[in-house]
Amino acid sequence: MLGRAWVLVILGCLPQVSWGLDLNDSRYRIETVVTYDHSTIGRPIDFTFGPSEEIYVTHTFGDTLRNGTVLKVNPDLSMVPLRNDLVDPRKIVYGGGTSFGSQLYVTDQQAPAASGTGEITKLGLDGSKTTFSTGLNQPSALAIDSTGRYGDHLYSAQSAHDHIRRVGSGGGLSTAFSSYPGTFSGSVGDIAFDSTGAYGHSMFTTAIFQSNPSVSGLFTIDPSGNAVRFVEGIDHARSLAIDESGQNHFGGKMFAVGYSTADQEVSLYRVNGQDDFDVFATGFTTPTWASSSIAFGNDGSLYVMQERFWREITVIQRISLIPEPTSLVLLALGGLVMQRQLCRRAT
Repeated sequence: MLGRAWVLVILGCLPQVSWGLDLNDSRYRIETVVTYDHSTIGRPIDFTFGPSEEIYVTHTFGDTLRNGTVLKVNPDLSMVPLRNDLVDPRKIVYGGGTSFGSQLYVTDQQAPAASGTGEITKLGLDGSKTTFSTGLNQPSALAIDSTGRYGDHLYSAQSAHDHIRRVGSGGGLSTAFSSYPGTFSGSVGDIAFDSTGAYGHSMFTTAIFQSNPSVSGLFTIDPSGNAVRFVEGIDHARSLAIDESGQNHFGGKMFAVGYSTADQEVSLYRVNGQDDFDVFATGFTTPTWASSSIAFGNDGSLYVMQERFWREITVIQRISLIPEPTSLVLLALGGLVMQRQLCRRAT
């Protein structure tokens, strides 16, 4: 699996360095978790969290060679490729806690390389690889139904012959679910499900369709596959995440990376409800911002991944809630008590 020699350079862990991303809510802080050189493994596309705080990142060169990588970033920031023989990996999700099991699922747009039709690939946490689902045409966006309203299926949007397909936990041939967005130049960027009920236990999608604004932006899709615009004002959107963590540090809100046609400034939006949103963060500096991906971690923080394309560097940042002063005092007192107890045991 790791027959090809390669070098990965970790550039460092830089706490409190924002790399240009500015928050508009003073209750939160941002810090850089890790940066690394991705020149030998291709540009970053998406990431997800595993069961033990590890991060899995897809990297692709966008060609038809078997040089696509799923990189595993361990909690201690050591890194190793889980697989480096995919073709063109894009979106990745972890199935833990669902009927899909403790496996990773990846949309590989060009696999098998000869046909270029793509597949959904299943990866074990040990690096094992099998074809999970076929019958797709360049699949991209990917999500598992966590609401129960959508049959507990895995859903994927195609970037060719655009529509959304689904497959059960047993895998196999995917079937059509929704005709959204239709055959236009562009693609669905992301899919997310609301398991908390804050947004009606619904499916949500983001899309960028410069040539057809009527299907571009943030949409909700009902269990029958009917799509309706959810937010007016976010005209183009790519990454999407909903706070479903038990910590509730982000109030169970939905977040999306996108921009409006009027200002063209890429922002991280906090979506409070239908047609209700505010700008949570700005400062996305890379013109290849479409590779910016967001996801909530097991610690309840919101993570943002960006590509610094001019230096071929991947940057993963963490946005977290600043503890209240009272909480900081309690933590400090707790640490002092623990230190005294340890000293007493030592004597």
